[in-house]
Parts: sequence; structure tokens; C-alpha cells
Amino acid sequence: MTNWNVEAKAILKAELARKDIGYKKLSQLLAQIGVDETPSAITNKMSRGSFSFVFFLQCMKALGRTQVTIDLVSLGGCRMIKLPHGNCSVQQPHRDCLELSTGPEITSRPRYLPRVR
Repeated sequence: MTNWNVEAKAILKAELARKDIGYKKLSQLLAQIGVDETPSAITNKMSRGSFSFVFFLQCMKALGRTQVTIDLVSLGGCRMIKLPHGNCSVQQPHRDCLELSTGPEITSRPRYLPRVR
């Protein structure tokens, strides 16, 4: 059964990691578009994974996204893969393991793959 809170959190966390943005910086970016969220409030929302779609859209706007596309068919898949340096999971993704589509939109759910160097 799909855990929708985990899915939502995974998409937002992957985008933050991809842009190398923490909750403090996200709070500042949200303030620039008129949204008052403290870093601790963002931490709580992300820990629960139960934030509103409005908050998700505000985050995407603050992060400079012009379009968001989510393939709902691919949601609910395997959540952990073995990487050369150990296990990486959606709950604690390593920045070096994250890779999203290179376009301006989020396509599908994030793919957790080792970056090619």
C-alpha cells in the first residue's frame, strides 16, 4: 500500500537536495514570495510528511520551478537501493545519490541513483 506522506516528502526532499537547499534557506526563499515559514516549522512538516499541497506549490515556486509534473503511476515503488557507500533511502537521501530530470519540471518521482562523475 502506498504511503502518500512518504511520497510527498520524497519529492520535496529530493528537489531540495538537488538544489543543495536546507530548511533555513528554504525559509528565506519562501519569505521572498511572501510566505512566512520558520525553519523549525518546515522541519516539522517534513518530519511528518503531511504538508498541504499549497505548501508544496509554494516551495516549488520559491525554488524557481516553472512546471511540476508527477507521474502517479510510478508512485509507491521500491524505496531503498544499494549504493557503493551503503544504503540510501528516501527518508535520508544522500545528496551525492540524488538525480532528478534535468529539465525545469519534476518528472515522475525522484530517481535515487549514484551520480556519474
